[in-house]
Amino acid sequence: MTNTFYGYNANSVIGDGEFTDTENLTTDFFPTISVRPKRIRIKAGTDAPHGMCANESLAYVCGTSFYYDGEKICDVTDDDKTFACMGAYICIFPDKIMYNVKSGDIKYMENKREISGTAVIEPCTISGAALEYSDTEPEHVDGALWLDNGVLKEWSDTYGMWTSVPTSYLRIGERVAGEFTESFKEGFFEGDVITLSGCDKKELNGDFLVYAVTDTHIVISATVYGRFIQYTHMTVERSVPDMDFVCEHGNRLWGCSSEKHEIYSSKLGNPSNWKNYSGLVSDAYAATVGTPGDFTGCISYGGYVLFFKENCMHRIYGDRPSDYVVSDISCRGVMKGCERSMCILNGILYYKSRQCVCAYDGSMPESISDAFGRERYSEAAAGVYADKYMISMKNVKEEWVTFSYDQKRGIWIKENNFKINFFTNDEGALYYMTDSEIMLVQQDYKIDGLYPGMDIGFADGIYPLCPGMMYPGQTPENIYENDLMYMAETGDIGMDYPDYKYVSKIILRLQIERGSYLRMEIMYDSDGIWERILDINGTGKRSVSIPVNVRRCDHARLRISGRGNMQIYSITKNIEQGSEI
Repeated sequence: MTNTFYGYNANSVIGDGEFTDTENLTTDFFPTISVRPKRIRIKAGTDAPHGMCANESLAYVCGTSFYYDGEKICDVTDDDKTFACMGAYICIFPDKIMYNVKSGDIKYMENKREISGTAVIEPCTISGAALEYSDTEPEHVDGALWLDNGVLKEWSDTYGMWTSVPTSYLRIGERVAGEFTESFKEGFFEGDVITLSGCDKKELNGDFLVYAVTDTHIVISATVYGRFIQYTHMTVERSVPDMDFVCEHGNRLWGCSSEKHEIYSSKLGNPSNWKNYSGLVSDAYAATVGTPGDFTGCISYGGYVLFFKENCMHRIYGDRPSDYVVSDISCRGVMKGCERSMCILNGILYYKSRQCVCAYDGSMPESISDAFGRERYSEAAAGVYADKYMISMKNVKEEWVTFSYDQKRGIWIKENNFKINFFTNDEGALYYMTDSEIMLVQQDYKIDGLYPGMDIGFADGIYPLCPGMMYPGQTPENIYENDLMYMAETGDIGMDYPDYKYVSKIILRLQIERGSYLRMEIMYDSDGIWERILDINGTGKRSVSIPVNVRRCDHARLRISGRGNMQIYSITKNIEQGSEI
């Protein structure tokens, strides 16, 4: 009698209660064999999916459009996205766009202005007001300013001498038809670090901190050279590094570049500034790593930022730029192309490495995927819900397979052959995006719903859902999956006995809902021919005794399949042992 079922195991020899193949089953009702709950179709018609995330509501990219809460927000490039949520902002890479979910504002992390008119650079106060100074030594009047060989000096009656002004500021403006333009300073803010290039004064080409932004000028701190006018093109730019992977940690964005072998951190609380090195706690940060190979992912975990390569991880220690230390740990890292497999479930980090699926608790990663046997997978994406880790991968035959791992029981279930591109979580609910739709995996989520729309109410066979869950235009009839096809195939029965044997009777203890059906088949000696031995329709909870035609064999397999909802509590097999012949 088998009355405890331990899920999927693709190895040559498996235990009683394990299956070599499964479809659309679940461990929700362990220890029984059960069909997983139906999922809810949030949105159909997601052509060219490029990514999804959640920050109070669902956000995703299809084609060249970014959507939030079911509404199109802006256009983006037609490629896969990396999202990082920081407070009310959703940061989208590689587009380097910030969307504020509270205000609806869109900001661009980078900003570039090419001065096509006349560039005017001149000394000013820290607030941007113009200074009145003399190029030659003026009369000795208290407060008089003199630009002495590029050094701004002020006359002091108290000391009876010229004293250097401790901090000197320049303001930059663009003049067109004799007037300063207001559009020049748009998109720049106090605290930005900007890069000047194309300036005839070579000393002014470089990075500078913005101290103020007036109606027409940008104020920076630099050596004063008097008023400087340039008629040729000059560029003012706030830039963000090109990064392969990005995550949020400690109110900063962190990223990495495989091309430059560098790790970056933005300024504290400011995702737009990555070059601010003023010696403050809030500064940005950058470091070069010496390990070979490309970065394969990054994530915030256990109070650290982890940057992965395929054969190692880099862990960032410290709580401020002056204290940051990058350590190298040789281990099974994230497989290239599997960065979306990284998920944290109940304090454990899971991800797909080159050899296996790993669990990492802060010490060393350990394999949890022995059940996969010798099969190898790639291009993994994953999500978590309840106590489960759900992962979609491609095998060496270019076939997509989705698995679910029950963390509590250590059991794998092979769900189906769907290709899932992206997962995201929001307040306990797991969503995933395929090539054609967005689905809700877990239905217990926040009460006020996620989407504008209507209250579904009650309908036959449909229990009430949270109001406002669907997108406008959806109806209760098209949100649920159809009745699920399910399947479970045992390993070889009879391998424990050397002689020939035969299965004389099978007894099932099961429950099948009305409108559902179940079929049981048997295959002898791996001949590839499945013989039907039972068909049964929904009859509630009962025991079924199945007589089997006597056929001597070395080993046999059973396969249970059907459509709809069912539970199997136990399978009892009567096996008669024969001789060696």
